[in-house]
Amino acid sequence: MLSLSTQNMKNFTFLLIVMIFGGLHSCQKDEITESNSPQSLTKSSTLSSLMARVSQSPTSKDNVLDGTSCFAVVLPVSLTVNSNNITVVDSDSYETVRDIVDEYTNDDDVIHFNFPIRLKFADFHEVEVANQEAYETILENCGDDEGFTI
Repeated sequence: MLSLSTQNMKNFTFLLIVMIFGGLHSCQKDEITESNSPQSLTKSSTLSSLMARVSQSPTSKDNVLDGTSCFAVVLPVSLTVNSNNITVVDSDSYETVRDIVDEYTNDDDVIHFNFPIRLKFADFHEVEVANQEAYETILENCGDDEGFTI
């Protein structure tokens, strides 16, 4: 049978009282204040813009195909470049297209999609494009991609 000595019992009692007092004393009432500071999160704030960019669909990975960061071409897609028919099935195929474009300096390097194709915008909505004219209209409405080069 275990028995605690009087000294151990006093130490235990003292520690228990200190812990209870410390626990009760550490409780405090937190004040909640609302602030209407100009640094609040708004739709046009820097933080909102950064958060939106992080959650957007990546549209610049396929720029070798479409020449814009406005949208991405949904894969798989069939196309013709410099008289070579290619089916781009994944992002690894972008290098094949780039190699064909870079192969000669005296060719047109224009990528001709075999329509219909699907385009995915940064906000994840998709559009089916039936022909070259519709594609060019969408491309014109995108505006400029500053600093982009193929």
